[in-house]
Amino acid sequence: MGRPTMRLPVLLAMAYLAALPLHAQLLAGEVPPGAIAIEIDELIALPNAYTEDSVLLETDCDDSFDLSIALVHGMPALDLPNLVMLRTLDDDLELCRDAERPHYYAFGEPLACTGTFSWQSANVNTLGDHGGFGMIGPEVVDSQYIAIRQGALTGWILLSFDLMATVPTLHVHRALSLCMSTAVDGPGADRPVAIVPTVTHGGPVRIGVEGAHRMAVCDAAGRTVARYGPGVREIPAPAVAGVYVVRIEHADGTWSFGRFVRQ
Repeated sequence: MGRPTMRLPVLLAMAYLAALPLHAQLLAGEVPPGAIAIEIDELIALPNAYTEDSVLLETDCDDSFDLSIALVHGMPALDLPNLVMLRTLDDDLELCRDAERPHYYAFGEPLACTGTFSWQSANVNTLGDHGGFGMIGPEVVDSQYIAIRQGALTGWILLSFDLMATVPTLHVHRALSLCMSTAVDGPGADRPVAIVPTVTHGGPVRIGVEGAHRMAVCDAAGRTVARYGPGVREIPAPAVAGVYVVRIEHADGTWSFGRFVRQ
């Protein structure tokens, strides 16, 4: 197979103050209050056999890539299938799947992972195939969702692909970030964060929260622009105007979020 090409990275923006009630069931395509679903809109089309291209996703705002979704154009006539593959780069990132394929959800369907499906951590996941020995599909997916989980946080990715076409295609439409509490189970980000002022013209910003273990400041695209250790209660305003999210990890592993605006 030829050397794969790589798409520009897609950074999933983080959200703030987005705690769902414990045990609430996230729906496919649902954007909880305060959350942000990013319009990724990355389309890959591979006219030539023995080629591969992929979309990189950063899902948890730690400035490192967490997964990639790749399209592979093989040669089905020679039993080399066309494939869509999801590769996880974080060991704690899980996919709702059975022994062979992920669960595909329609819009509005609860992201339950039950029956023959379970949360599984696998570095390589086949999302669909066409051609080759043992083909099980699906060959075509039209705007359906897969569910991902990291710890107690659940999110979704909306995608389409056509592996039967002369030119196979993959379209990654949207994704819900895991930089927030879309939790089905587990602790939520329910500790208040007092930020003064909430709008700064360049002066320092004071952070009032108890039990902070570490803190990060992220811009609206989810990029970390500053990091701080425990005990920091005042931070300088970012140099660039915009909306910023303060992400605080507590010693017990729970999270809090707040935001401010730099004008």
